Amino acid sequence: MSNDADFATQLSVPLLVPLCWRPEVFANTAEAGSAAVRALATAVSLAERAPLVNEEATGLELEVARLHQKTQLLIELLALALGRDATRPDPCEVQLSGSACSWRSASPPALGSEGTVEIWLHPAAPEPICWPAQIAKLLPQADGSTLVQARLLPLGEAAQSTLDRHIFQLHRRAIAEARAQR
Repeated sequence: MSNDADFATQLSVPLLVPLCWRPEVFANTAEAGSAAVRALATAVSLAERAPLVNEEATGLELEVARLHQKTQLLIELLALALGRDATRPDPCEVQLSGSACSWRSASPPALGSEGTVEIWLHPAAPEPICWPAQIAKLLPQADGSTLVQARLLPLGEAAQSTLDRHIFQLHRRAIAEARAQR
């Protein structure tokens, strides 16, 4: 995916996640900001990795590790059950920063239109993060699709801070995984 000025000046992460564009804009941005913070916190919690347990662990440390493993399994099974009932869009390549989002679409929204971008940041997340956005650029691609570049609209300081922190954590994790593969 090509990057534009929004991505050149800000930290962004590539993701392969379900994404949906809705032409509706939030009436209550304070409520939408709280919902975005909740969705981001849920994605962060679900992405936490269980701490490594020493083979010599006993007692309380071992029991906590077992409980964490069982809880994680329960969450994943619940997510599978909920996923059967929900209709999520197919995953697509998304480039996400604190101020912009881009994805490829066969039927892009109109240039300049405002709406809501919904992104499921974790496969076990029960709800997507919903963020108001404006379509800033439409770039035709060689395969016939269109690269949609959307500018994320303000949703409150708490939501923005949480989104920026999440993007930083995803970026840091990607770097650590790349280093581990070397």
